[in-house]
Amino acid sequence: MNLARVRSPELRPSTNTSIGRILVPDPAEQLAQKTDRTGFIENEAFSELKRFATDALNWMANERLGEREKRRAEERVDAPKIVSEAQERLEQAIKQLPAETRPSVQQAVRRLESAREREARTLREDVQLYRTLGTVGTTAALFAHESAKPVTQIEKMTRTIENRAKKELGERYAALLANPVELVLRSARALRTFAEFPLRFLAREKRRAVRVDVHAAVSDVVELFEPFLSDARINARLELVDETPLVRGSVAAIEAIVANLMTNAVNALGAEEAAAGARDIVIRTELTWRWTPPLFGLPGGAREERLLLRVLDTGPGITRLSLDDIWLPGRTTRVGGTGLGLTIVRDTVADLGGQVHAVAQGDLGGAEFIVELPVVQQEGR
Repeated sequence: MNLARVRSPELRPSTNTSIGRILVPDPAEQLAQKTDRTGFIENEAFSELKRFATDALNWMANERLGEREKRRAEERVDAPKIVSEAQERLEQAIKQLPAETRPSVQQAVRRLESAREREARTLREDVQLYRTLGTVGTTAALFAHESAKPVTQIEKMTRTIENRAKKELGERYAALLANPVELVLRSARALRTFAEFPLRFLAREKRRAVRVDVHAAVSDVVELFEPFLSDARINARLELVDETPLVRGSVAAIEAIVANLMTNAVNALGAEEAAAGARDIVIRTELTWRWTPPLFGLPGGAREERLLLRVLDTGPGITRLSLDDIWLPGRTTRVGGTGLGLTIVRDTVADLGGQVHAVAQGDLGGAEFIVELPVVQQEGR
């Protein structure tokens, strides 16, 4: 039986040399630098190495995530025991104090325990609130992803009806069906925009801590709102400073602030009191300076640049809640409202090291919200 010569796919035919016959690797299976030395030619070997590196990094990330979740589970189990042991040691230490100082120390410890309990209760409420919001977000993302299919079908079928009606009706189409068909298509585009809302806001890379271009984040949110604003006949106007202020945080945080304040303004413009007159939302930025005093009474201090982000509308203003109550979760004047939007704004601004306050009737006659954030770097000067 004749045996065919088997050739490895990774090797070229053999070559005679001074030290004998060797098999030369196939160039397609080798990494080769580009002529300008800026990287490697993306052949099959390069792609294979890239896949291996990606798989290895993903595996390492999953392992680290698993270890972190394991530690969190262990800490939940051990926490009560650690607290109990700490309390026992504290009680033993108090017993060793002189009798005349023991009552005052015990009273101070009770005050501390009471303050800690209030803090823990607040944190538990916050955790419950944001778990609820997380559930809403993931559910909304699911529905948003699935809604793309029926929206596409609506658009396709409407186009089919449009084409057939034009063919059958001729000139009568414009008078009989043009407006309803255009309304259906416009509504479908609006539904597609609504479906993109949660998917855009929940993108993972937006939650990374970076230096955020506030103007870019504001423009993206306004662009995302645009189809809905146009349909509601609301005019959104940007009045941004020429510089490019950057703040330390995440794109998701800035978008959450702007989106919730815009939603609040849209709801105000939809109220009965705002039925007539201009329907405007203005987002305005300006830069200012604030003197930060030194810590612990030491000499010095710092001149800190701050960004003021204002969101104004021509609605009826804040009339049925006090300016303190509007930030509380669940407080809303709108039927069916959640009362969570301004709570999210307050907490997010605080996380970014800033402040936020409201004016019942601002420059445009409606509510005005002023967000103040520290600027970490400024470009364009």
